[in-house]
Amino acid sequence: MKRISAILLAFLMMMTACSSKKEEATTKIKLPLVKVATTEMKNYAPVMELSGTMYAHKEANLASILPGKLEKFHVSEGDEVRKGQLIAELSGELLTTAKIEYETYKKDFGRVKRLFEKGSLPEQQYDHVKAQYEAKEATYKLVKKNTEIRAPFAGTITEKMIEEGETFLILNPGLQVGYSHASGVVRLMDLKTIEVEMEVNEKEINLYKKGVPVKVITDAYPDKIWYGKITKIAYTFDTMTKTAKVTAEIDNPNKKLKPGMFCKIDVPVTETKNIFVPLKAIQRQAATGFDFVYSIENNVAKKNKVKRIYTDGDFVAVSGLSVGQTVVIDGKSKIKDGSKVKVSGK
Repeated sequence: MKRISAILLAFLMMMTACSSKKEEATTKIKLPLVKVATTEMKNYAPVMELSGTMYAHKEANLASILPGKLEKFHVSEGDEVRKGQLIAELSGELLTTAKIEYETYKKDFGRVKRLFEKGSLPEQQYDHVKAQYEAKEATYKLVKKNTEIRAPFAGTITEKMIEEGETFLILNPGLQVGYSHASGVVRLMDLKTIEVEMEVNEKEINLYKKGVPVKVITDAYPDKIWYGKITKIAYTFDTMTKTAKVTAEIDNPNKKLKPGMFCKIDVPVTETKNIFVPLKAIQRQAATGFDFVYSIENNVAKKNKVKRIYTDGDFVAVSGLSVGQTVVIDGKSKIKDGSKVKVSGK
């Protein structure tokens, strides 16, 4: 009996040992195997890829401060005009009336002036006639100036806003979307230089500097690269989008580039530094726009939300991590937040 008990005890001890070894082996097998890398702080000079819209360097809707019928155009759409060139004339009824009144007062003033110089007229009366004459002269010059529309700068006539014989009204605005809404007879643009406007968010605005060169590609000329430089950086941000306008200028001597064109712009910005991780460490959380990486501490995985800042080949600058953290690059699909893991190496 004692012998049987001893045999049973030995058997039970053997089974218990085998079970412990099996459980230990099973535990080791269940730990997911991951490959890791270490976050690093690196200097880099990013090239920002933006989209933009093209505008004329100068734009003006030319008009008169007085209403009137358009008598004659001296130009056609697409014509190049020089500064000061006569573009259009409005009806001259007001001008004729103003001229007659001016010439009448001019004669009266001449007679009064001669009498005053001979001492035959009181100074008060002389001053009164002189003031009337000068007022009529100013009115005549003003009306004359505003029956003739002249170019304030050299440029291209891009649009006739009314036709000959139509009446120009001061309250008729230009309604073409994206351009000046001021009332006018013709639209004049300086197209020898094109401005490209880009929207930059507030977190990146300090990376942009005046004078920085840019490369521009348009859908109209996909095989052509245009070169320019940043000339303006807005002082205020849009309260809705939290973006500011950055403007670059491009020489356009052949006028191939047109206002309103869409374009893509590459801008090399100021060198900076940031934490980089391998691109394959980053995962996109399902049904969201959030990116995350798994870091490892004491063989335990932790989920870290990150934001991409700049991609440089196989590495990405991110926010949300610190220097020297261990991050998972392979085996991500086998783990979740809090998982115990086995690290295979870096």
